[in-house]
Formats: sequence, C-alpha cells, structure tokens
Amino acid sequence: MRAKRVDKNQPQIVKALRDRGVSVFLLHTVGKGCPDLLCGINNTTFLVEIKADEKATFTRDQIEFMAMWKGSPVHRISSEEEVVALLENIC
Repeated sequence: MRAKRVDKNQPQIVKALRDRGVSVFLLHTVGKGCPDLLCGINNTTFLVEIKADEKATFTRDQIEFMAMWKGSPVHRISSEEEVVALLENIC
C-alpha cells in the first residue's frame, strides 16, 4: 500500500489546531480511507479529513470509511477559519 499524499494546507491546519491547545496525531499514512488527523481537546476526541479547498471531494475509500465508522463524525477542514468554527462547536 502506498502512503497517502499530504494536502498542501495540512501543516497550517495542524499548526492552527495545536496553537489552540488541540492534541494532534497524524494518520494520513494509514490509508484505506482513514482520516488525516486524530485530534483531542477537553476530553473530546475527533477525526479530521483535510481537503485542499472547499471544492475537493472525498475519495471512494473515505466515503466507505465514514459509512462504516461508528464513532463521532469525520470533520472536513480546508482552512484555519474552519478550524476556529469546528472548535467553537466542539468546545
């Protein structure tokens, strides 16, 4: 299995999350539709799929992963503004 490519905005999004006190574990190399990030803050764990922009779509594997996942929903983020909005809803 080949490693999944990293979206160009991943470093900025990871930094934005960490700057706001979020623990971030990179999952992008797992493949098989697994989201890019495992995140945690205030005893809440959530998954994040990073997309380069709002037009980018989920892959077939990502759609299948989200369909079978029984945990909290996978959050789609493409900008620092979306990081802020997500954390306002989670915290």
